[in-house]
Amino acid sequence: MMKVYGSLSIAVAILLLGGLYVVFKSSAADRGAGHPLFGTYRLLITDQRPDAEPTVFRVRQGDPVTLLITTDRPGSVNVHGYEKEVVLQPGGEVTLPLTAARTGRYRVHLHGAAGSHREVAALEVHPR
Repeated sequence: MMKVYGSLSIAVAILLLGGLYVVFKSSAADRGAGHPLFGTYRLLITDQRPDAEPTVFRVRQGDPVTLLITTDRPGSVNVHGYEKEVVLQPGGEVTLPLTAARTGRYRVHLHGAAGSHREVAALEVHPR
């Protein structure tokens, strides 16, 4: 009788662990290597350059996206392909909301003084 309960306990534990593995594995795959699928992203641009290499914001088609942009220079930021643009004020934070309607990779450019034009990020929209 004891062997039956021991075997049953082991079988239940294996099933529970297998179920947890499936849940966590599919959840991690949906996140895309730790990047959120949608949400709010911060972009800091200093001295006409981003704080690091151009950032890639990975989202899925249809996701709402909000960019919170802070800079120390006047200018504007444009998401090419979506033709969304916001004017930047030094020291302030601006919000650029959009819906990732079309798949592809879209450059986010800083348009600064004297006609400068520099990629500071990219929006990668993956199909659902």
